[in-house]
Amino acid sequence: MITGIDLSEKNGEVAWEAFAFGDVNFVYIKATEAIDSVDRNFERNMQVARDRKMVVGAYHWLHPRLHVGQQAEFFIDTVKDFHGLLPPVVCLETHRCDLNEMELNVKTYLQAVEDAIHVKPIIYTGDTYWKTYLPEASW
Repeated sequence: MITGIDLSEKNGEVAWEAFAFGDVNFVYIKATEAIDSVDRNFERNMQVARDRKMVVGAYHWLHPRLHVGQQAEFFIDTVKDFHGLLPPVVCLETHRCDLNEMELNVKTYLQAVEDAIHVKPIIYTGDTYWKTYLPEASW
């Protein structure tokens, strides 16, 4: 099994030495949320993960009611260099809007990121969230 974790400021100070035995194969680190919130531990967590030669990626916590183009640009500007990283992730968990707006906004965000960095993003969500807010997503 390939095991990964996601980290954000909500995790507090990370005990990086706990990952020394190869139990964690990759880590996604929260970079941004909405249009103006950079995770306060993003740069430090990225640097430590890279120093430890971990496979690493960055994620954005999407607020689908806010301007998704600005969110994509904010995420890209914050991460800056995606070379050597896992594909970018968009986190869909607690924020929502009506179904038509949700599908359009998520798709628009994904396309904006892909167009900018030429890598197809990954969606990180739960089964219930997907079935509730994106049940008709054909893409």
